[in-house]
Amino acid sequence: MRRFLPVVLSGSATCLLVAVLVLERGSLASKLFVVSFVALAFSLLYAAFGRIHLAAVASAGTALSIFLISQIKLHFWGIPFLFFDIVFLVRKNFVELLVNDYRILLAVASLVTVVVTGVWGLWRLESPRRRGVSLLGVPCVIAAVAYAPSIGEMRAMEMMDLVSWDHTVATFLISAWHSGVKLQPSSPIGSSRTEAFTPVHASESASSLPDIICILEESTFDARKLFRLGRASKDLDDFFAPVGAKSGPLRVDTFGGATWLAEFPFLTGIPNWSFGQNGCYAPFLLEGQIRHSLPSFLHGVGYHTLAVYPVAGNFVNAQRFYQSVGFDDFFDPSSLRPQRQWDWRTRDAEIFGAALDAIRDARRSANKPVFAFILTMNQHQPHSATEESEKLSDFVDLDEVEADGVGGFSEYLFRLRQSAEDLRSFRERYIAEFPSSRAVFLHFGDHHPPISWHIRSATHFKKGIPDELMQTYYAMWSIRYTLQPTSLDPLRPLDIPFLSTLLVKSIGLPSDQVFDRREAMAVHCEGRYEGCDPASLTRLHDFLLNNRLVLNQ
Repeated sequence: MRRFLPVVLSGSATCLLVAVLVLERGSLASKLFVVSFVALAFSLLYAAFGRIHLAAVASAGTALSIFLISQIKLHFWGIPFLFFDIVFLVRKNFVELLVNDYRILLAVASLVTVVVTGVWGLWRLESPRRRGVSLLGVPCVIAAVAYAPSIGEMRAMEMMDLVSWDHTVATFLISAWHSGVKLQPSSPIGSSRTEAFTPVHASESASSLPDIICILEESTFDARKLFRLGRASKDLDDFFAPVGAKSGPLRVDTFGGATWLAEFPFLTGIPNWSFGQNGCYAPFLLEGQIRHSLPSFLHGVGYHTLAVYPVAGNFVNAQRFYQSVGFDDFFDPSSLRPQRQWDWRTRDAEIFGAALDAIRDARRSANKPVFAFILTMNQHQPHSATEESEKLSDFVDLDEVEADGVGGFSEYLFRLRQSAEDLRSFRERYIAEFPSSRAVFLHFGDHHPPISWHIRSATHFKKGIPDELMQTYYAMWSIRYTLQPTSLDPLRPLDIPFLSTLLVKSIGLPSDQVFDRREAMAVHCEGRYEGCDPASLTRLHDFLLNNRLVLNQ
């Protein structure tokens, strides 16, 4: 047993790796690249320790672990495992994120435990061989032959092309060479001629501008479009489509979590994926690199800008990034007075109360109209049925939900009604607090909750996330102010990077060339940023880069 167990383990690991490489849909170059990595890792480990089976299990097991972790991350976040994840993992805020989503933590911890236990067991079972060093040249030659053509082809690929589940192991390995972020597609800096950017400045009439209140509703989508809600639908009509409002479906770039993948494109007008595989870490990597954003533009035309953030400001570098893109004030639970103790289940009403205090103080001290960006938490996962939410089953038809998801959706709808009630109360409190002020309210969903996988019409993950699960909603309405018609109004759905352009144009603010170009591109591409023709994307990105409104690393 002691003699044959190492052989069985190393043979099994090698066979599993071969099966993964055969089954993955990546190119031949990507598969050769993985073979190269495994061969080189085997060579180094065998040379160092002289244990051939240990070297085989460790090298093949590492590649298999990368594959499995990537499948886990793809399942929950829709993004493959990347090299920068390791850097991100050691940060405290990401550990908190993993703890919050216990399923990811449990899956990764189990996988790591199995691999570490297997390697340790082989170390104890297998005796070192003296000829390990002399055999080093054989796998090195194999690796060199496979490595030379594949590394050149893989490194030449655009980062966006690497973010794929077609070749997850190669994606992780090659991502080590793409540690920065670069706006794509674009021409080389200076190679294309473009007009100069002219910023818009505050006018004497800035004091007459309306307050702008933008609310990101955590894990919220228009459930009326999927379910027969009966009487519950009437409670939500004023939430999703108020009378006289601009409203419609909003396409986002994340599912089930990672709210910052909705924050970033709304504030900057650029989706994270435009910066390649590391774009998902934009709040870290692009701090100070974005020179044009919604808050910086509004600050320039005369607004005082503030953000009310429901968790600690160090979460995904939020505070530093927000301040770098033009927010005058950033409030998290610890910086509010008095301090708050918010958690994942905090009612919207509590956050709205703190936001109203911040708006009041800003109006008094700055004597300017206020732009407030408020993030909520009430709908954050998990959604487990409670005694209160189960009462909804009497008048909510959830036939579109799989049996094991009904309880979760009942809780989701219960909290949704809470959010609708709290938003209605916030509006009334704002009107009472500022009886003569004008305001424009915009609220939108950041992504679907994970329980949306229980919708029967959702296809299996490997076939891609259904488009309906990538659509939330937006609703824009005003108080004592008339919204202007725009060319973006008819677009259904609207991609989230265009939402700030719709806001600026609907208010009738003196927009600059960036918002004008985004409006034209949205119309040309029928509301789509992803999927828009490369020529249109390149023209917009070249304008941003050549005018140093975005700085590539």
